[in-house]
Amino acid sequence: MRSRAARLKHLASCLAFIAPNAAIFLVFTLIPVIFTLGLAFFRWDPFTSPEFVGFDNFNRALASADFWYYLWNTLVFLLGLPLGMAGALCMAVLLSQKIRGVVAYRTIVYLPTVTSGVALLLLWKTMFAKDGGLINTLMLPVLQLFGVTVDGALITAQSMPSWLDDPATLFGIEFSMAKPALIIMGVWGGIGGGMMLLYLAALAGVPPELHEAAEIDGASRWQRFWHITWPMIAPTTFFIIVTGVIGGLQGGFEMAYLMTRGGPDGSTTTIGYHIFTKAFFDFEFGYAAALSVLLFLVIAAITVLNWRFGSKAGGY
Repeated sequence: MRSRAARLKHLASCLAFIAPNAAIFLVFTLIPVIFTLGLAFFRWDPFTSPEFVGFDNFNRALASADFWYYLWNTLVFLLGLPLGMAGALCMAVLLSQKIRGVVAYRTIVYLPTVTSGVALLLLWKTMFAKDGGLINTLMLPVLQLFGVTVDGALITAQSMPSWLDDPATLFGIEFSMAKPALIIMGVWGGIGGGMMLLYLAALAGVPPELHEAAEIDGASRWQRFWHITWPMIAPTTFFIIVTGVIGGLQGGFEMAYLMTRGGPDGSTTTIGYHIFTKAFFDFEFGYAAALSVLLFLVIAAITVLNWRFGSKAGGY
C-alpha cells in the first residue's frame, strides 16, 4: 500500500489538474448564479441602493402578460428543433454512404457552421430584406407564374412580404412573418451543424453485420433503417432533444437583437432577450434576475420531463 505522503501527493496532483477548470467554474458560473438568485429578491438599479422586496419581482413577472407572451414566443421557436433534427439525420445518412469524396462533401456541408454567428445572422437579415433580398427575389417570379394577387393586382416587388418588419396579411388575417423566417434560419443552421455530426458518429457505431443479415432476410432499405438504425441511434436522438430544448429555451437573444430587435410588436422577443432589455435597457436588475430564475425553473422542469418520459419511450 502507498504511504500517506504518497496518497497526499497524488491528491495534490489531481487537484492541480482540475484547479483551472474549477476556478473558472467558480468565478464565471457558481458565484454569478448564487448572486443572481439573491438579487431576484431585491429591487436595484445603478442609481439607488438595493431594496429587499421579497417575492415581489416574481409576482410581477407571473402577473405580466409580456412574460407569458415572450415565453410562448420562445416555445414557438422550439418548433424548429424537430425539423432541424430530421434534416440533420437525412444529411447524416447521405454523408455516411461509402462514396468517393465523401470527406470533401462532409467538409463543405459543415463549413458554414464555423462562420461567426453574427456574420450568419446579418447575412440572413440581408436575404430576408423586402427590397432586393435574395428570398423575395427568388420567390417573386414563382408567385407571378402562379398568378398570386395582392388587393386584386398581380403581385409585384413592392407588394412582396416584409419578412422581419411589418406584419403580413393573408386571407384578411394579420400575422408576423418574422417567426417563420427565424425558424427557417434556425432549421438551416441545425441541418449541417452539430446535430449532423452527432448523427454521423451514431450511424458509424451501428454494426454493419446487422444490416447485412437483414438484407439477406429480404428487408427493404426503409425496414433496415426503421428497425435497426433508428433504435440504435435512439440515445443520440434523446441527447439532441434534451440539449436542443435547453439551448432553445436559453437562446434567441442574438437573432432578436441583431435581426428584429424583438419586433414586430414583440413577436420575436424571447425570454432571453426580454431579460437583456430589462437588465441593460431599463436597468431593473432585480426583476431581470427574477426572470432568469423563472427561466431556470422552466428549463429544469422540461428537462426532468424529458429524462423521465423520453428515456422510457426510447427504451434506455
